[in-house]
Amino acid sequence: MGTPQIKKRLLSTLLSLLSIAIFSGIAEAQSSPTPTGAPRGPVATAQQTDEVQKQIQQLKQQYEQTTRELQERIAHGLENFKEEL
Repeated sequence: MGTPQIKKRLLSTLLSLLSIAIFSGIAEAQSSPTPTGAPRGPVATAQQTDEVQKQIQQLKQQYEQTTRELQERIAHGLENFKEEL
C-alpha cells in the first residue's frame, strides 16, 4: 500500500468519524417529549415566558451588581495608583 492510499484511507476514516459525531450531536439536540401531566399549548408558553422574564430580570440585577462592584474596584485601584505616585 502506497502513501497516497494510506492518506485516502485515513481521510475516509476521519470523515466517517466526523459525520458520526455531527449526526449524533444533532440527534441529542432534538427536544424531548413533554412529560405526562405537564401543561401544553398556550399555558406552557405563558409559563415559559414568565420563567424567561424572571431569568432576564435576575441577569439584569446580576449585571448591575457586577458593574457597581467593578466600578468600585476601579476607583479604589485608581486611588491606590495615585497614592503610589
